[in-house]
Amino acid sequence: MAITAAIPAYAILINDVNDDFIVNWTLPNAGGSGVTVQADASFNVTAVSDTSITMTVTVNNVLDQIAPAGWKSGISSIGWATDPNAISGALSAGSVFAAAAFTNIPSLSLVEVCVWAANNCAGGAQGSLLAEGATDSFTIQLNSQSPGDGPSDWNLTSFGIKFQTSAGSFESYGCQRGGNCDGKDVPEPSTGSLALLALGLFM
Repeated sequence: MAITAAIPAYAILINDVNDDFIVNWTLPNAGGSGVTVQADASFNVTAVSDTSITMTVTVNNVLDQIAPAGWKSGISSIGWATDPNAISGALSAGSVFAAAAFTNIPSLSLVEVCVWAANNCAGGAQGSLLAEGATDSFTIQLNSQSPGDGPSDWNLTSFGIKFQTSAGSFESYGCQRGGNCDGKDVPEPSTGSLALLALGLFM
């Protein structure tokens, strides 16, 4: 049976370019390693309408200063869900996060939009990931077919991340900085393959 993460029961409402926010992920003692795996992402909303939202996202892989020599903890993918549902989009890639698709992160089924730094949302070689202590930014535009709850309203939720570390791979839902939610690490299933299904178009 797969271990599931606690799902943050909140949504971030965006209807203005001033609705910027930050999401944190913290996994203490990842895989029994004694190392705290940690990241944050700042979302800068640059345009929003009934059917479109554009954000510049800056992802920071926080280095644990007491990690042992040779420790590796790369971020391979991040993602989230949207309401209204996004059906198309465009990505201006960063130097590390270079592609996106309408799919989930393995074990994080609520994620609908995934941006990755390696082969796909399931991961890749450590050298292609966002390394510990490193930061990367990308700009993403998402388009929906119909308006959300109100004029220019977008709800973003279920912010997920995948770490690949020296102690194994972990996936977690995050928490808005200053929010009250719980994201716990989800060890990647060790058997079987996880297919990626692109449900929309990224250009």
